Amino acid sequence: MATAATLGVLALLHVVQIWQILALSFCTGLAQAFGGPAYQSLIPSLVDKKDLPNAVALNSIQFNIARRARSARLQRHAGHLRVLGDRRAEGPWRSAS
Repeated sequence: MATAATLGVLALLHVVQIWQILALSFCTGLAQAFGGPAYQSLIPSLVDKKDLPNAVALNSIQFNIARRARSARLQRHAGHLRVLGDRRAEGPWRSAS
């Protein structure tokens, strides 16, 4: 959450550079590398042994749904920017015209 806030502030100030994005992504990945297994290890203590396979499946589904929902939301947002004529929606790879 702190890395997202930091990136948001940098973007609002228009001072974001690629190395900052990479550093913040590294910090987020490092935190998830430690937090993810710890979170997964809690599941067996929260559910009965007979319900464990279903609990693991539901836990995996929540991450996949969140990933898909985030992608859909970003695509919808980019579509609105294109409709409004905002050239930033095209990204840095747009042709120089």
